[in-house]
Amino acid sequence: MVDSMNREFGFAVSKMRNSTLHTWCAWRWVRWLGWGLSLLLFGAQAQAQTEELRDAQATVTTLSATTRQTVRLPYLWDRSNSGLAGEASFELPFRLSHVPLVPYGLYIPRLGNAYEIWLNGTLLQRGGDMQRYNGPNFAKGPRHIQISPGLLQEENKLLVHIRADLGRNAGLSPLLLGPEDDTQRLFLGDFRSTSVASFVMIIVGLLIGGVALALWATQVDTTTNPGRVLRDRMYLFASLAEFCGAVSASDLIVENTRLAGPGGARYPNWRNLDGNAALSFFALNWPAGVNVPKCAG
Repeated sequence: MVDSMNREFGFAVSKMRNSTLHTWCAWRWVRWLGWGLSLLLFGAQAQAQTEELRDAQATVTTLSATTRQTVRLPYLWDRSNSGLAGEASFELPFRLSHVPLVPYGLYIPRLGNAYEIWLNGTLLQRGGDMQRYNGPNFAKGPRHIQISPGLLQEENKLLVHIRADLGRNAGLSPLLLGPEDDTQRLFLGDFRSTSVASFVMIIVGLLIGGVALALWATQVDTTTNPGRVLRDRMYLFASLAEFCGAVSASDLIVENTRLAGPGGARYPNWRNLDGNAALSFFALNWPAGVNVPKCAG
């Protein structure tokens, strides 16, 4: 009689565990699908009145050499200068049919790691220290700059300087120039789809990770090995994966995520501490129809 009750109890616990894990995996897919759809929605808002600047004269300086070449944006530093840090200047001339009387805007989806933007010899905006390599990373979000009508002429030259750190996704995307209302709308859409979505991912990841950790602490098995309390370590792996995923998402909104170590050394970005390892353990320990190993608690 006791053995029969123990088997029924174990079956009920196993069924509840599998149901919870199915729900967790389904919610994870729904969350990423929603984030991807928001990116597509806001990325399709380009306005006809904006002008896209893609062709540039680039002067690239690394430790080994300085080169000058014609490039078509986007310019991806790590792909073009693998294993090197350095600086680059991009000259983008453009012509307007008439001098505008209303404020213009310049929308840049991505540039950095640090940058300076000049228009016809006037500094528009600076982000970070051009001489401080591995400093704060300004390449994580879009930028929008208001341009007063007095700065624009029929013939114009835009100059963009960037500082590029090794392995930090430096570079320059195409630039969009146009009436401020249009470029501001594009910027806000991109900002919401990255920064706001990252906040949501962090909060949801922490909540799911907390629930998984609570399940690991409370769902115990005392029937398999009497006298010992066994916990299902799959919940622990799921919790670690969600917590690390939340930390990874925070890299998109925190400009300086490098931690100083002894002697001035720097640890990798927090985003490298993602939950891939914990998620792999989770997947390997949950094949269909196989009991998940327990750990003593």
